[in-house]
Amino acid sequence: MIVDKDNAPRWDPATPAGVTDHVLDQIFAPLPDAEAWTPA
Repeated sequence: MIVDKDNAPRWDPATPAGVTDHVLDQIFAPLPDAEAWTPA
């Protein structure tokens, strides 16, 4: 859940142009085996 109580969000990166391919690669990179999600 995202909660913004002061109606002044501080995005990081500040603009969509700041979202580089490197950032996207880090977000969607596979997790290491020790951290991989498995269904219960």
